[in-house]
Amino acid sequence: MKKPSTKARGKTKRPNKVDFLKARGKIVRPEHFAKSKKVDFSKFKAVPSASDIAKLAWGAARPKVWQQPPIEVLSPAKTVGRGDNTFVILRTVDLFFPGSADVGGPVAVFKVAPTQGYVDVGFEARAYGITSVATYIITFNIFVPVGNATFILDGDAGDGDIPNRGEYTLADRATVQAILRNATPNGTYVRLQVKPPGIWTYWSWYSSVIKFADPIVSDPIPV
Repeated sequence: MKKPSTKARGKTKRPNKVDFLKARGKIVRPEHFAKSKKVDFSKFKAVPSASDIAKLAWGAARPKVWQQPPIEVLSPAKTVGRGDNTFVILRTVDLFFPGSADVGGPVAVFKVAPTQGYVDVGFEARAYGITSVATYIITFNIFVPVGNATFILDGDAGDGDIPNRGEYTLADRATVQAILRNATPNGTYVRLQVKPPGIWTYWSWYSSVIKFADPIVSDPIPV
């Protein structure tokens, strides 16, 4: 004989822990990426936005840009690229996971109180066959789990410049994008650093993408 369902027997379903805490008015913090087994970078907030980058990189903004593929992707699993000057330097890292599936993939956790630390990304364009001046984007995919933190974006574009260098107040998931405008091919770098005196919690760096700046296009987008 089939056992009657819980509903048919007049019993209510026991609430899970999250529902119970919500009912009591307690804050439920989102699960850290390291426990979620997967990091979706498409959900990270881009800073600056694509339209702002177009204004700074090309002096104009249009509704559409042509997305460029990565030239290189650096992460805790790959800290060195081609040439002598394509690399990542991490300062005051507390935990470093180069690729364990148990923590959602490669991640570097800066966990010193007060937490400062920085991520340096160097790029030698000529090691990738690029011999002329060009405009690049170097991103920092980071996570600030509690509150806000002020970061300083700086670097050296050779004979070019970094028009969006400065301070950024960031929270939660963010992709900070440095614009290296008219950068020389022989070696550049950018740094994302927590502004002193730091923050009293940890923050994480997942990866940095190096690519050409997305050009502005008109319909149809070239294929």
